[in-house]
Amino acid sequence: MGGELRILTFCRHESYLRSLVRTGHRWDVVPRSPAFAEQPWVLARALPPNARAISWPRGRTQLERGAYDLVVAHSPQDLADASVSQTPMVAVFHDHPALHQALGTPKAAVEHVVERAAPAAVVYVSDGKRRAWGWPGEVIAPGFAEAEAPPYHGDQAGILLVSNLLCEAPEITGYRWLDGIGAGLPLLVYGVNPAVPGSCRPLPDPLTFARQHLRVFLNVANPGFYDNWTPAMLDAMAAGMPVVTRPFEGGPIVDGLNGLVGADAGRLRLALLEMLDDADRARALGEAARQTIRERYPLDRFLAAWRRVLTSVSATHAVQHAASAFRLPSSA
Repeated sequence: MGGELRILTFCRHESYLRSLVRTGHRWDVVPRSPAFAEQPWVLARALPPNARAISWPRGRTQLERGAYDLVVAHSPQDLADASVSQTPMVAVFHDHPALHQALGTPKAAVEHVVERAAPAAVVYVSDGKRRAWGWPGEVIAPGFAEAEAPPYHGDQAGILLVSNLLCEAPEITGYRWLDGIGAGLPLLVYGVNPAVPGSCRPLPDPLTFARQHLRVFLNVANPGFYDNWTPAMLDAMAAGMPVVTRPFEGGPIVDGLNGLVGADAGRLRLALLEMLDDADRARALGEAARQTIRERYPLDRFLAAWRRVLTSVSATHAVQHAASAFRLPSSA
């Protein structure tokens, strides 16, 4: 690759982004809301020294002037926006086609965006998403730094739920489950949720504080729109926070070993009550969850894979002086 690259990227999932910029190079990050692309997204913590947050108008101007060596796009919207230049792009697929469909964007529409953008490489965060989309590409699962999250205390008997558009997309978010789970319980909802009274909008520090001090993390997202985990679930596990979740086939949470699993609202409520009543049990499950992250999602593997992708795309572009050709697989 021969030197430091200037890379433009976007914030889809903050923990994934934070691991990504650890590959080195210089990163300009457009932190816009995954729920409302036109709104700025406030990062929970400051970026490392080799990365800076910039507005999309400024990023677009820089991109059109040829200031970047690469673009790493994390959504179809990112791909469409970054197509204003010939800078080679890496397309990262975080979401299942069914999730895009449920939010009003059919798979064919995403395929059209990808075909026009012609990314030089495709990366998936799971093998299930690679199978679902069908394009050739490398699977790079999330990776977590050992000391990234502050120590978990769980000293406050509260429940954390992290989700965007809970009411607007209930089939995806599992919002209807909350009526049978959270009534009367100390539940903090964090995310962009204009229809949820008391939801905590993304601001610096509150999410980090909540993962550190609230007792337990609740995941009610519909497994049918994910593979076997959600990003917020992994973030909580990496912080050493115990997780109570709906069942995800092949997922990282094993009931009673490193978290609690409930197939219905009643079981989930009982699991939450157990965690609220027993801080020692919660801390033990949280530490087991953190150990699972160490074993299944190591940062070194993540960084090595991403460095290979960045090196390959940069080297190919340097030789050809153009983005690599990209075609959808034949339907035959």
